[in-house]
Amino acid sequence: MQRSTQDVEPYHAEPAPFRPPKQRSRFGRLLRELWFQVVLGAVLGIAVGLLLPSVGKQLTPLSDWFIALVKMIVIPVVFCVGSLGIASMDSLRKAGWPPSPITAPKACSNSATSSCCSPALASSTSW
Repeated sequence: MQRSTQDVEPYHAEPAPFRPPKQRSRFGRLLRELWFQVVLGAVLGIAVGLLLPSVGKQLTPLSDWFIALVKMIVIPVVFCVGSLGIASMDSLRKAGWPPSPITAPKACSNSATSSCCSPALASSTSW
């Protein structure tokens, strides 16, 4: 016996009961904050270095790897930021080229001042 679509009762799902979201403790919320994680890591690192120097020496390869990873990331990030900045310029007018009659004398005076004063400043400063 075949059933027609009229014989089928529509499916009525009961609505889910309302449950308020779980409230996290203040410390649990604080642990999810990045600034707190950074401060906690710095404090723990200082504590390990002062209280357990032998453990700190054993963790030296980990810190070397971290510094190498940071160095590896810096150059691509700087390149991407620079190329994105150049690519996002619609025209050279946004970058200030050609200089307007108002900004041209100021730019020339600034470059003339810096080119005249920089040798004097360089000779007066001692490294």
